[in-house]
Amino acid sequence: MKDPANLFNFLALGIIIWAFIQTARTFTEAPELRVVPLQFLRLVYVWGILIQTFVLLYYLQVFDFWATFVRSLVQIIIKSLPLAATLLVFVATQTLIFYVLAMNNQDGELPNFFIVAIDSYRFALGDFNIVDTFGTSPNKIVFWIMFFIGTIVQILIILNMVVAVMSSSFDEVSATNEANIFKAKLRCIKDY
Repeated sequence: MKDPANLFNFLALGIIIWAFIQTARTFTEAPELRVVPLQFLRLVYVWGILIQTFVLLYYLQVFDFWATFVRSLVQIIIKSLPLAATLLVFVATQTLIFYVLAMNNQDGELPNFFIVAIDSYRFALGDFNIVDTFGTSPNKIVFWIMFFIGTIVQILIILNMVVAVMSSSFDEVSATNEANIFKAKLRCIKDY
């Protein structure tokens, strides 16, 4: 199994068949005899569907439009990894700062770190719902300074850099479009 698409097919189909068998057992057996919880099986289905989507994109490269699209998508993902890592560092830093500031808001109880992390990530994407959390904070000035720094760095600079990378990747793929289409078709023909 040298081909990644065949490996993904094998993995995804195995996961889906296993989950289907477990689901069938879940409905036929008494609840106390269930080995695998239904919620876990639903997660397995989700992963199987996700893997099958990647396999479908791989095989859609046979068609000219999809070959260009898939190649652009792959190039954008590869070139955006350093920016994603930078954004992750900023989100983690902002999460820690907001967590410490939220500790001052609470009356002796610690804030939920996971919720603060999700709020920081949403803030990095432009959702400013986090402002309500710090409205009565004794550290309003520190919060607003971090808010404006985060707005400038995360939203204006990094997300605009992602748009520039997307544009650059699309131009590169468009320049070598025909060669990439033939390569994709030959790869799919070689598989069969």
